[in-house]
Amino acid sequence: MLYKKGTHIIATLTCSNSNLINTYQEFNDFIMPVIEALGLNNLGTIFHNFTPLGFTSVICLSESHLSIHTWPEFSTINIDVYLSSVTKDNSGTCHMLFDKITQFFNAQITQKQVIER
Repeated sequence: MLYKKGTHIIATLTCSNSNLINTYQEFNDFIMPVIEALGLNNLGTIFHNFTPLGFTSVICLSESHLSIHTWPEFSTINIDVYLSSVTKDNSGTCHMLFDKITQFFNAQITQKQVIER
């Protein structure tokens, strides 16, 4: 069996729609069907709203993970998406997931690193 590299995207986004980054509910409603549609396997989730505003979300996937941390006071979102698999190349899926999240927030990419490992 050949080792298939995983794709890890780490990024900082700027989002001018603070309603989307104040609390996790809209993101939760958006992301769960996306994960299912992309054929990813959700093993567990943590969503937490901060006081007064902002949220953290960590989704454990059998393919690895997705984490989101928002700072509405700075219009900032930090994203960490890593997908790997012993049976298939998930690089395209990782990029699709990142793109869908960026589109959901209608965000601008401030920084982005893509690591193949």
